[in-house]
Amino acid sequence: MTLEPDAPQSIPVVILTLDTTTRAGSCAVWRGDGMVDEVVGNPEKTHAQRLPNDLATLLAHHRLKLKDVTLYAIASGPGSFTGLRVGISTMQSLALVHDRLIVPISSLEALAYCAAREDPTPEPCPSRTPDDPPSGMEAASG
Repeated sequence: MTLEPDAPQSIPVVILTLDTTTRAGSCAVWRGDGMVDEVVGNPEKTHAQRLPNDLATLLAHHRLKLKDVTLYAIASGPGSFTGLRVGISTMQSLALVHDRLIVPISSLEALAYCAAREDPTPEPCPSRTPDDPPSGMEAASG
């Protein structure tokens, strides 16, 4: 009788993303190669007022804890200076405490990616409200 070595166990990938480049902002959870859920923030409140609770509520809704997150991703701008500071420092702190990597994502590259897709509906694009200043792409297009 030969014993076969155990098959390598795959680690489930859980990505927590945050976008504070706009007044509303958003956070999302991704698993594997797809988004599980996204929460768009309340533009009536500042990111600092609602951000910790938005992240905790999103994770709890899917029975996840911060220790389950394997990667953090943050929208790195352009955008509101204060929003970027709050978002980046929040995600950097979480990544540092949980010994995880953090990946910056350019807001303009994300918008260009969404605009170039034939069918942009399966994957959400960055959220914008009418009160947000125009992005570089919108200003250039007219």
